[in-house]
Amino acid sequence: MLRRLGGLVLGIALALVARPARAAQQCTGALPPAVTLPDRVRFGDFWSALTEQVDLLDKSALRPSFARFAERHGADSSSEALWQDFARLRLAFEATRDGGFWRLRWRVTDQEPSSNEIWKAWLRATPSDRFAAVSTIAECDEITALLSLTARHLGVRGVGLFYPTWNHVIAGWSPPNAALPDARVVLLPTTQIFQECSATFDETTFKTPKHVYEYPRTDVRDEREMSASLAVFLLEQMRVYGEASPRLLALIRAKRAELFQSSLGDCRGFRRRLAAELGSDLSCADRRLLGHLARVELARPGLSEAEVLAFLASS
Repeated sequence: MLRRLGGLVLGIALALVARPARAAQQCTGALPPAVTLPDRVRFGDFWSALTEQVDLLDKSALRPSFARFAERHGADSSSEALWQDFARLRLAFEATRDGGFWRLRWRVTDQEPSSNEIWKAWLRATPSDRFAAVSTIAECDEITALLSLTARHLGVRGVGLFYPTWNHVIAGWSPPNAALPDARVVLLPTTQIFQECSATFDETTFKTPKHVYEYPRTDVRDEREMSASLAVFLLEQMRVYGEASPRLLALIRAKRAELFQSSLGDCRGFRRRLAAELGSDLSCADRRLLGHLARVELARPGLSEAEVLAFLASS
């Protein structure tokens, strides 16, 4: 194991020095400011703060994905309204999916298809900031309900539950006002059940339905009090992770889900490939996130970027 990890570190370290000029030019920015919360936090305050935090992020890492998305659906890539919905929904998806940066873990729970039990667990105990600490356990329909609710509070309409099989749920997005000329539902695999490691936003093997109905439930009232520590955790995770590249988010999620023993199968090859690609193509935001993982989530501030990538790629 140590020999394999050492080889990964060496290979990734060589890739990291391949483009020093580009890295030096890019890595001059900082994280956006953290949104201020009132002393007494209610859910309505949190949703407003989350929207503000998402809008403060530099979302340029999502532009290539949006261009491919627009081309796939014959949509207008210059539409600011579609871009805003896409970026907000993509970030909510990365936060709430199994192994995502709000750290939910999939497991069959036999609960109702709502986010109620997730919020109850989070309100009982604020999630830890450690990399492999599960924030709470939830089933596919519960995770999908959380994404749908979060999307609606971010102003993205038309997100709801879709049953690709009788015993499984993922999210579907029916953008309003014919934003997609092909009128296709966009599928979002909130877990990797029945899917490959690479399945992600609008990239699944499930058959696409003609329509998905928006999630109708409120789950938590805006007037309900929320612990400030929980609000800060969820907002800070969005602030720290939200500017990174989709490839790095996929690598981190796959590693975390493996440690969770969650809905992914064997993704070792997938993770090694992503780590190798990122080794020569890290953005400034990616480097910031790798530093955060070393300092905070892994509690090993001396780790280099190559060593963090090697950890994420390791078996």
